[in-house]
This record gives sequence, C-alpha cells and structure tokens, in this order.
Amino acid sequence: GKSITELQTIDKHDQKRLENVRILTDAVNAGRNRMVPEKNSSAMNLRNGPTDFPMERLLQEASKRRLALARVGVRFGGSLTSVQAERLRARASSGTTNDLGMRLAVSGADTLDVLADAISSLDSGLKNLK
Repeated sequence: GKSITELQTIDKHDQKRLENVRILTDAVNAGRNRMVPEKNSSAMNLRNGPTDFPMERLLQEASKRRLALARVGVRFGGSLTSVQAERLRARASSGTTNDLGMRLAVSGADTLDVLADAISSLDSGLKNLK
C-alpha cells in the first residue's frame, strides 16, 4: 500500500489538475458574487439568480477540463480506498478486536485492495486518453 506522505505528494500533473479545479471554482464564484442593481432601487446588491450565473462559461470550462477533473476524482477515490484498506489491516493486526472482527477487517481490506487496483487501472486508462 501507499503511505500517507506518498499520497499527499503533488507532482506537476496534480498541480495542473488543481489549477483546473481552481479555474472552475473561480468561474462559479464569479457568477454567484456578481453585483447587480436591485429592482426599483439605485443600490447595488449581491444577488443569486438564474440570469446571474454564467452556466454557459462553466460548461465550456468543464468541457475543456473534463478529463483532468475525472482523473482528479478517480485518483482521490483510489487514494481513499487504499488508505481505508491500510486502516482495516492495522485494526486487524492491533489485536483489539475479536477473531470475527479481525477476519472481517482483513476481508474488507482485501476487497478494498481489489477496488483500488481497479481504480488504478481506470486512472491509467484515463491517462492514456490524453
């Protein structure tokens, strides 16, 4: 399994993916925080409304970055699955649970490892789509 520090390291590809997520977040926030005049008033107020949200722009940006966003989600899911498998194994080896609890923890960890491998394969497949 991967260690926690290994999972937390960010390479240049991860950095680019995070930047893509930031761009989409900024696009969403720009639409939410647009200053618009309120009806029958000269005051400017923050208002959320369907006409204020730049949905078309958000969809365009998301479309451009859909593969990167998919990989971010897949890698996060894979990392989370691996960490949970490690936790279950640690619980089983700690001796604080009964025999049935240990067997269930080991079985769950094995199942999560299979899932993590499948997620890793999916990530590799997405990586090759570039």
